[in-house]
Amino acid sequence: MFGLDIDKLGGGRNGHYVIEESMRVHPRTRRTFRWVNWILGLQVLVGLSAIVIARLGWLFLVEKGE
Repeated sequence: MFGLDIDKLGGGRNGHYVIEESMRVHPRTRRTFRWVNWILGLQVLVGLSAIVIARLGWLFLVEKGE
């Protein structure tokens, strides 16, 4: 049930459409989604890195007394 809610969020008013199994497992579809997953993973890594860098910068400023 939870997955359907996420599909509705991602698909908007067309969130109720379901693709055929043959289209979902097609090699081009799987390859494309593999790339999408890698890109999303890299975005998460960049975001976490930005948080760590900001936190370290803040700690450095606190230690200096600024």
